[in-house]
Amino acid sequence: MDTNSRITIDGFTGGPEGSDLKECYFQETAEGSGEFLLFCQDQSQIHTHPKTIQNGVQFTFKHRNLSWTAAFVYLDTIGVGAGIWSALPAVHARKAGKDPEDPESGTFQAQNGPGAGGQLESSASASA
Repeated sequence: MDTNSRITIDGFTGGPEGSDLKECYFQETAEGSGEFLLFCQDQSQIHTHPKTIQNGVQFTFKHRNLSWTAAFVYLDTIGVGAGIWSALPAVHARKAGKDPEDPESGTFQAQNGPGAGGQLESSASASA
């Protein structure tokens, strides 16, 4: 996979906090490495622990006042990835009354390149 290609999170299940993931994407650090970095839509890197995300290995990060735990598995042969997530309110959000003991959780899906909607739109205009 080209390391400039975005693997965009385009769907999620679980609690409503998962919608925050739909503004994120992964990029592989080197072609075929199985190591990824996580970014926001504005192309700013989200700092994760560990620093590089290993294919299938759990990682943590802070994003939008939440402390996240996730794992991501990507299959380059089909350009599709999936993962699991859970999120707890960050320290200052806990003070605002959010329950620090009850995390939201769910799954997410990601794909390399344009979404199916763009592909369908292109094929429809080509056949017209």
